Amino acid sequence: MNNRRNNQFRHRENFSPYSRQKNNESIRNQNRRNFIQFNESNALVYIHPSSNYNNPYPEIGQPIEIGILPSEKRVLEMQQNEDKKLDFEKTRGIKFLALPGNCENLCFDLKLGLERFVPHIPHQNGIDPLLKWIISNKEKISQNNKMKPLSFDFVCWRGLLTTMSVSPYEKFKDWMFSVILYKGTYYMCEIETDSQKEERIHPDEKTKSFTYWGHKFETYITSDFPGENAYGIDEVPDPDSNFSTIVSNSIGSHKLMYGAEIDCCFTNDHKELADYCEIKSSRGDSLSDLNFDRNQKFLKWWIQSYLVGIKLIKVGLRNDDGIIKKIIDCKVDDLLAPKRWWKENICLNLMAEILNSIKIFCTEENCVYIATRDASSNSIRISKPRRDSEEFSKNYFLRNWFKEKI
Repeated sequence: MNNRRNNQFRHRENFSPYSRQKNNESIRNQNRRNFIQFNESNALVYIHPSSNYNNPYPEIGQPIEIGILPSEKRVLEMQQNEDKKLDFEKTRGIKFLALPGNCENLCFDLKLGLERFVPHIPHQNGIDPLLKWIISNKEKISQNNKMKPLSFDFVCWRGLLTTMSVSPYEKFKDWMFSVILYKGTYYMCEIETDSQKEERIHPDEKTKSFTYWGHKFETYITSDFPGENAYGIDEVPDPDSNFSTIVSNSIGSHKLMYGAEIDCCFTNDHKELADYCEIKSSRGDSLSDLNFDRNQKFLKWWIQSYLVGIKLIKVGLRNDDGIIKKIIDCKVDDLLAPKRWWKENICLNLMAEILNSIKIFCTEENCVYIATRDASSNSIRISKPRRDSEEFSKNYFLRNWFKEKI
């Protein structure tokens, strides 16, 4: 029985290993146990006991790329570069894999340029880039319904979906996001918590180094155009220059549109999501040194890749001094080690439950709702601030230009 269940969990060809009837019944049962509405302004979604979510996968559709979103910073840079402007438009701002001739016996120093690095400020643009993309591609994605012009139930970044779904395994992490229902679609945007702001402004040296090392490794093996050499040693990484894919997908009965930053494409002619790959660095000398069974960071690797249909991760194996010695391939399915202590089905079922609870509770159009998970909390609180409150105005993120054009 266990072997059969593991095989079901590992099957990824159609992204939907279980029948609709069984999945929907599972979701209904979960909702009766895990969602409590106290009044019109407060509700709870329980994260624990996580065994409540230890059911077969919810029905999940196959992610489909509906667009590519280059960073605004790179667009401006390329508009001023006549030699590369045309090529940039042809590749749509995608970055490409540029591996060295030999991926062993390397000496890529990830510490170079750390003193000049300007960290990314999370959420500083909210979901504005997604809203602009929607307006620019309105004819492509809209439906003939004035009350609900978009067919999607939810619009957000992949990072928000990842954050909410891994909550059972990140007990000491807090998070917040704002929800606005507008013309039948729920728009969701992350809010930086006080503790997240403190960590960003005053990071410890270990966190600062590990964050930079991950970005720096990308400069050693990516380029702006196919066939070009990698950016190289002297390049200081700029997290704001990454491109994103725009994906449509579904989980349970919920239709989603989300953007996801992508590291690079490993083919010269991008055609599908499987052409993308993730770039990660990790301590070790071989694939067997990566502790898929115990280290929960590999859960995040899996969720991030799974949500956008990525099947390959290029892993730079480093030492404690931040030197990449070797680059290896890691298949996303390999992360699902048979004896792993984390269970991805729990995460996916929790995600479906949160989205379902939002639909039940957040019913007033053009109103702000706040979803909050406090550190060490066993539940997610969804609240509805008063329209005349500071909390409402501070967290209302839909722009007038978007509302006028949608």
